Amino acid sequence: MKLSGRAIILILIILSIGVTAAAVAAGWIDLKKMADMLPISNDNEVISELEEQNKELKKRLAELEEMLQKEKEQRLKLEQVITTSLEREKESTESVDRKVNDIKDYKKVGEYYAGMEPLTAAGILERMTPEVAGEILTGMDKEDAGEILAVMEPERAVQVTEMIAICEALNKDKKIR
Repeated sequence: MKLSGRAIILILIILSIGVTAAAVAAGWIDLKKMADMLPISNDNEVISELEEQNKELKKRLAELEEMLQKEKEQRLKLEQVITTSLEREKESTESVDRKVNDIKDYKKVGEYYAGMEPLTAAGILERMTPEVAGEILTGMDKEDAGEILAVMEPERAVQVTEMIAICEALNKDKKIR
């Protein structure tokens, strides 16, 4: 059976304690004499030093709690600024969407976007609802619309393409009737 280094050390410590206890019991070792030989420290000095350290730690803790409180306040302010900014952006986008929705001739609006660089047009159309962007692109030349869709973010391009398909289906349906 192999014993690890820790196990051997533990066994030696236990044996040492046992031998010492036996020696004290037999009277071979006088622990009181040994204890008297140890230097005695001034308990008042130790207590005083510990109290001073305790005061310093409490002071540092108070400083850290104050810093934490300030950080929490700053975080709340930032969250409010972000929320306000997001709300304004949403209102702005919804306002633009409503205005564009009010325009019935999407072909004219599509001509404006067709005259822009595809990246610029895509950046603007991505901020609109997929329905409005789809209507505008439906009113454009398919090649121009394809160039704009190609530079849009893939997820947004999928949403807009789905709306274009719906618009095309509705337009075909209107032509049949």
